[in-house]
Amino acid sequence: MATFSVSGAISGLDTQQLLSALVSAEQAPLTRLQTQRKTLLGTQGAYTDLRIYLSRLETAATAFSKDLSGSKRSASSSSSTVLAASAGTSALAGSYSVTVDQLATSTRATSTAAMGKAITSDDLTKTLSSLSLPGTVTGGQVSMVVDGKVVTATIGTPSSTTLGAALTAISNALTTQIQANEGGGSTSTATVSISGNRLQVAVSGASHAVSFGASGDTSNALAVLGLAGTGTTTITNSTPMTGRSALGVTSTSSALDSAGLSATFTAASTGTLTVNGAAISYNTSTDTLSSIVTKINASSAGVTASLDRTNDKLVLTARTGGAAYMSITDTGPLAAALNLAPGTTNAQAVGQQAKVTIDGQSYYSDSNKVTGALTGVTITALAQGTSTITVTPDTSGVTSAVQELVNAYNSLADKLDALTANPANGTKGALAGDLEARSLTLNLRRTLTASTGTGTFRSLADLGVTSGAVGSAVGSTSRLSLNATKLAAAIEQDPTSVADILNGTSGLLAPLTTAVNNWTKTGGRLSTSADSITSQLSLLSSRQTALQERIDAKTAALEARFSRMEQTLSQLQSTQKSITSINNSSGG
Repeated sequence: MATFSVSGAISGLDTQQLLSALVSAEQAPLTRLQTQRKTLLGTQGAYTDLRIYLSRLETAATAFSKDLSGSKRSASSSSSTVLAASAGTSALAGSYSVTVDQLATSTRATSTAAMGKAITSDDLTKTLSSLSLPGTVTGGQVSMVVDGKVVTATIGTPSSTTLGAALTAISNALTTQIQANEGGGSTSTATVSISGNRLQVAVSGASHAVSFGASGDTSNALAVLGLAGTGTTTITNSTPMTGRSALGVTSTSSALDSAGLSATFTAASTGTLTVNGAAISYNTSTDTLSSIVTKINASSAGVTASLDRTNDKLVLTARTGGAAYMSITDTGPLAAALNLAPGTTNAQAVGQQAKVTIDGQSYYSDSNKVTGALTGVTITALAQGTSTITVTPDTSGVTSAVQELVNAYNSLADKLDALTANPANGTKGALAGDLEARSLTLNLRRTLTASTGTGTFRSLADLGVTSGAVGSAVGSTSRLSLNATKLAAAIEQDPTSVADILNGTSGLLAPLTTAVNNWTKTGGRLSTSADSITSQLSLLSSRQTALQERIDAKTAALEARFSRMEQTLSQLQSTQKSITSINNSSGG
């Protein structure tokens, strides 16, 4: 809308007020259009709210047909450490004694021997950093405890310290403490040697309790060499202590050609390792042990590959249980180098099926989830033993679902009351004149309180859903309420009849879902009303724009007229002053 700015300084008229008065008559139709638009927007918002509440009711009603509430079952186990159980709608209520005879295990294929080249006494002259050990040794202090007393040794820089020098440092420290503990010119000695690719610690003379490693150590040599973590061991010459892990192992990050495998390859050996039909190509000059593990795990072989670093072996574990061997073949040398015994089952420990017994009948499963042993019940075997499975109707789940239906209906009724309110004095609801909306609550309530079927229970009232007792005060029966005790008793008595009533597809709730859907579906009442309002708002917008343009044009024309009038009066006033001045100067 244009802003008036004509001054009445010459004419003495209040042109601003005069212009407003002349234009106000033109504003009246625009104001009416704006009022209509506000009303339509309010109605549009009301329909949006109504859709939300109707959709909640529809969701609550159709939930019963999706999970067959009313016939749902719950299952419990008397021994949760032996088995767990869950029940579907077809499960038969009762108690069942179940024995878990064995658990399902997975087939494992393991290297028949360590993959890496063993470290022997011939390697004592080699530096620590040059050996294919289970880890990278760091130089520094290591600690041993002999008969409760701590002694330390120093491991030199790994790049210049030989394996023999490191073992000698450990042996000398142990010997010093042993002799000190024995006293009296003791000549007992400790020796650290290599036997079967592991370190072996022996003590001459009396036995001594020895442990390796302390939290303050600055070198990790004891852990890498397999001595740390062995606990306190009583050691003698006849009962030496053996390290917990292999010394010489395969490198996981070096190319297979130089990874320390006991097998040797020709330059750039290639091939295809096939596990359970999954082909895994490799090149020994570029692939590493880690990349082979990754390729196997990413394949469709259905196995998980891992490394046993303690024993330097590759382990393939089937991802499912059951007594089935793996198929392992290779067109090249890799499988043999990894000691997987390709083409045979020598490297494999075959898995087994889970077995449960019920009433003398045995049931088997490739996994520890056993189905089919009890109708509608899934048994998850956890440990050998016996447990009692109890199957009962799931009253808590059904009660919660029915309560949600009641709540959804009551919320819709509250919203419709507010939207269709039409008080004699006060604010009307946005749908006050909509008779169909006003009757919606009553129609839905009539549907919910109807009877149907021929079963034990024939209405929601039989399940504890009512609109109030007979004789209730007027206005107190416009909402629904649930007697949870009555519903639970109905489920216990005849869960199938309860399920038939609550079925939103074919039961008593079917007419409700149809009635609600007639409002919410595409092309339904809400959709049609929304389209009509959108069309009306578009038309009003066009009319408002046209009317505003006409008002602006008329305002501009009136301003121009008043402006010309003021200019004319100004010119006349100036002429009058000139004439008066001439008369005065001529003495007339």
